[in-house]
Amino acid sequence: MKLLAGCLFNATYRRAKLGVYLLFAAFFAACSDSSSTAGATSETTNGIAIRVVNAENAPLAQARVALYVAHGTDLLQAVESDSLGEARFEFMVASLDSLCGLGGCFVEAISGADSALMAWAPLELPAGGLTPDPLAAACEIELLPSSSIRVRTVSAESDSLLLAAQVSLASTPYVAQLHGSEYVFAHVPAGSYTLVADSTELRVSLAAGEALDTLVSFMDASAEDSLSKEFLFEDFDDGDNVNNLVTVSKGYGWYLMSVTGVTWIFPDTAGNVVAALDSADAFEGLSLKLEYELDNNGGILLGTHLGADSTYFDLSMLTAIRIKVKGDAEFGLALEHYEEVEDNKFRKAYWKVNATDDWTEVVLRPGEESLDSASYNVPFDEVSSEIALFSLFIYSGTRLQIDEIVFEGLGIEDFAEIRQ
Repeated sequence: MKLLAGCLFNATYRRAKLGVYLLFAAFFAACSDSSSTAGATSETTNGIAIRVVNAENAPLAQARVALYVAHGTDLLQAVESDSLGEARFEFMVASLDSLCGLGGCFVEAISGADSALMAWAPLELPAGGLTPDPLAAACEIELLPSSSIRVRTVSAESDSLLLAAQVSLASTPYVAQLHGSEYVFAHVPAGSYTLVADSTELRVSLAAGEALDTLVSFMDASAEDSLSKEFLFEDFDDGDNVNNLVTVSKGYGWYLMSVTGVTWIFPDTAGNVVAALDSADAFEGLSLKLEYELDNNGGILLGTHLGADSTYFDLSMLTAIRIKVKGDAEFGLALEHYEEVEDNKFRKAYWKVNATDDWTEVVLRPGEESLDSASYNVPFDEVSSEIALFSLFIYSGTRLQIDEIVFEGLGIEDFAEIRQ
């Protein structure tokens, strides 16, 4: 059997500890004539040979490998890897050239119970099509823990629920299922996609194992901005102690305080937020990392002014706060009013959050806040137009990492009016 060059993938994937590799090579076989078949016409077949192996290069059997054409929506063929980890698709040379040469081919690979590991990548053919070539080009992609997407669709004019005819990922076979008022992709491979809800499009990027919760707003198809607005309030990657609103309003930065009964491990003392920024095991780039021991009544306050000390902003258009968290802590996240009601106490919209051992994106929505009049925890609508502080109240656990705090439903332009 002679190998064919040209099995090239143009997608990149993050490496995972439990990764599974797919080694791709086009293959070619020819039946030559012999003395017993003199005058017979020889037939050349062509295809894609896939060997599925784990991170230790051992073959992985019973992985489902599928080949798609026509921009990733039409299934051409699906096979299962054998005990040697091999999966093969065979075609006539002309057939494979015509199928993959123009519209393109895509490869999907799935392994594990409930699609635990997945990969999706476009397949490029060499210029001029497939021809026998003794110099084989091997391609490699990696199976990562599958991700999921939960989509809420609303009318851009009224922010009221509006169901789409279909929600899908463009150029893939993945179509969301409607569950109540939300569209759910239960299992999709990590990567970057265009999410399509009728005529509205939204770019989404999924890390391995990520559970994404997002909002899509429908507008007239001719409108230039048909996507929901969002503002990245903080991702810590700039390595300083000020949030991203510093571009519109001078801020006093993040503060880290021991409320009472705290022994610090990382950072080694309260106060210095920059010292708490760490790249080890971060979700991406830098994250804020806290390690500590709490007494029975111990607590930590992590917070920032949205702007200068005396300013506040109208966040009434906020539809959700998204924050990525990891650890074993329970904490409260609050948007606080600018007026004190007691010494250093403010009315606030307050949500309870439980971190887990894996990076998880938590979505906190107005209307789902925790109410407690004794602690001045009030409905979001009561304080939303006059917000001055973003705060985390940590009251349990021993460790917490946070990253990528996003205000959904707001853009940077919505912070242009600074009130005081």
